[in-house]
Amino acid sequence: MTHFEYISVAVSLIYSLILAKLLGALPAALQPGKRYWVHALWIVSLLGVTLDSWWRFWTYREVDWHPTAFVVLLAVPSIIFLRAAVLIGHQPYDVPSWRNHYYNVRRPFFLLQLLASVNMIASHWIITGKILPVSVLGGIAFFSLLAIFAAISPNHRLHETVAVVSAPAFVSSIFVDF
Repeated sequence: MTHFEYISVAVSLIYSLILAKLLGALPAALQPGKRYWVHALWIVSLLGVTLDSWWRFWTYREVDWHPTAFVVLLAVPSIIFLRAAVLIGHQPYDVPSWRNHYYNVRRPFFLLQLLASVNMIASHWIITGKILPVSVLGGIAFFSLLAIFAAISPNHRLHETVAVVSAPAFVSSIFVDF
């Protein structure tokens, strides 16, 4: 068994937990009278981010693995899992209003997005020894700014805009190579 195969088991377990958490909570988040479309859109976005991140893991199959690379790599799905846990909560069927829940957890949710952005840049560099392309860094910077604004502001229009702008970008990133 190669290092990559060994590491891929740990990574795949975390990604599987994320998908199970998000998909398991989706029916609760879509219940009539409780749902909030911005929250539901973030669930779909996180599903896209999870699939994209899991798929991109394959690009590291030829890497010479060392403990630091392993730790920063595990941080990628771990941060996504934390974002999903914050967005969903512990008992999704007990949430009376997803709108209220979303605005109550927006700060940690978007601060974790900032952490994910920093980790994405650092992990790629630590694992491959290469800096991400400028176009990818620009996208990370743009979405980091949106995350900062969303973490700070409870403005509903801002959150609607951030969700609508982010969702297609996060979901479509599956089809972009870098």
